[in-house]
Amino acid sequence: MKSLYKKWIFAVLFFICFGLMIFLFFHTFNSGMLLHKGLDDKAEKPVILEMKVGETLDLNEYVSGWKDNTMLYERGPYEVFRSDKIFIDGRGKLHAKEGGLYNFTVTNESNLLPEVITERLRTFRVVVYDAEYDGYVRVKNYWDVIKSIERGVKKLILANDFSVGGRTEDDLLSFDGVLINPNGYEISIRDNLPLFRQLGENAVVSGLRVNDDGEGFRPHISSVVYDVCGMVCIFNAGAVADCAVEADLYGGEQSGHYIRVAGIVGMNRSESTGDFRYGTILRCSFTGNAYSGDDSAKVLGGSENPIGSPGGAYGIVCMDGGGIFDCNVQGDAYAYEGLSSAFACTLYHMPLRGIHLYADEFTAIAANGNRVFDLSGRREVDFSKPVTYAVQNNFATQKRYANGYAGAIVPRDPADFSDENFYLFSVTDADGRSYSTEKPVFFGEENTTLYYEFRYRQSE
Repeated sequence: MKSLYKKWIFAVLFFICFGLMIFLFFHTFNSGMLLHKGLDDKAEKPVILEMKVGETLDLNEYVSGWKDNTMLYERGPYEVFRSDKIFIDGRGKLHAKEGGLYNFTVTNESNLLPEVITERLRTFRVVVYDAEYDGYVRVKNYWDVIKSIERGVKKLILANDFSVGGRTEDDLLSFDGVLINPNGYEISIRDNLPLFRQLGENAVVSGLRVNDDGEGFRPHISSVVYDVCGMVCIFNAGAVADCAVEADLYGGEQSGHYIRVAGIVGMNRSESTGDFRYGTILRCSFTGNAYSGDDSAKVLGGSENPIGSPGGAYGIVCMDGGGIFDCNVQGDAYAYEGLSSAFACTLYHMPLRGIHLYADEFTAIAANGNRVFDLSGRREVDFSKPVTYAVQNNFATQKRYANGYAGAIVPRDPADFSDENFYLFSVTDADGRSYSTEKPVFFGEENTTLYYEFRYRQSE
C-alpha cells in the first residue's frame, strides 16, 4: 500500500514538474512575441502636446481604460521609456521633470501565455519647456554653440545678438538638446548656410529670431546641403517652436543643380534613410520674398493646360512630413529675381501639388491653424474657398486654367511674357472688371475668366 502511495506521489510530482517545465519553456521563448492589437490611425498618429516643468497634463482625453499594467514605451513597445524625466501616474496624469522633447507610446499588456498581447493605445509627442533656466549654458556667438555641442552640453540659451559668417559646411553640426531665446535676441546669417545640419528627435529649438543680414539667403549645392535647405536646419526630427525668420530666399537652378530653399526647415524628418523620425514645427513665421530661379512649375491644377507656379522656394519647409501647426507665411514668390508681376505667385508653407487632385493637402494647412498672407499683410488666402479661373489671351485660341484660393495670386504663364516685342495692354474678366497690368491679380470668391490683351510694341 505504501509502495502504491509513493508511486502516486511520484506521478503527481512528475506531472507538476513537467507542467512547470512547459510553462518556463513557453514563457522564456515566447514572452518576447508581442502581438499588437488596435494598430489604427488613432494609435499611430502622434498627439502633439506642450507643457512646462511642474505642470501636469490629463491624458484621459486621448486614452481611456488605465490599468496597473499601462506603461510608457519609447519608439513603440520595445524600449522602455525613461521615466526619470517624464511619467504617467495611475490616474492618467502626465508629469514632467525636465525640459526636452519626448516621444512615447502608451500601451496595455495582457499576459496571455504563450504570448504577450500588447494593445497600443496612443502615441504622443510632448514638448516640455523648463520654467527656470539655471542649468542652461549662455552662448554669445555661434562658436560658443559649436563648442558647447562638442562638449555634450544639452541646454543652451542665447545671451545676445550675433552674426554668423565665415563658416564652411564642415562646421555644420547636429543638435539633440534644447536651445532657447526667451529674450528675443537676433541671429543674422551672412554665409548662406543654415544654423544646424540636423535637429535630433529629442531636440527643442524655440524663440529664435533669424534674418539674412539684408543680403538674401542663397544656399549653395554640396554633398551636405543636398538639394534642400532651411535657414534653421536642413533636417528636423525634433521640435522647432516660436521661431521667426525674415529674409529673401533664393532657390532654383544653380551651377547645373536645382535647389529648394525654405525659411525654417529643409526636410521635416531625420537624415537617416529607412526608419525616418519626423519633425514638428509650431507657431513659426516667415516674412520676405522668395525666388525660385526659374519657371519650373509645381502644377496648381487638375484641368487641361494648367498654369503652374514657381517651385523652388517655400515659407516654412521644402519637404513636408511630421506636422506644421499655427505657422504664418507673409510674403510673395517670383519665378525669377525681381518683382515683376508677370512672374508672381503666392508663397505657401510647403510644396502644394494640386488643389483638386490633392485637396486634403491644402485643407491640412488651414485645419492645422496655418495662415498665408501676401507681403503687405493685407490679403490673406482663404483655404475654405477654392476657385478656378479660365485664362485666355488675344494670341491663343485655347483657354488655360489656374486653380487657387480666394486671396491668392493668380499665377501667370511666363511663356506669355517671354517675347520682348509684346507687352501686356490690359487685363479684364468676364464681368468687365479691369485690373492693373503692373500688379498681380488675386483670386476672388467666384470662378471667372481672365482676358489678357497683348500688343506689339512697334504698332504704338
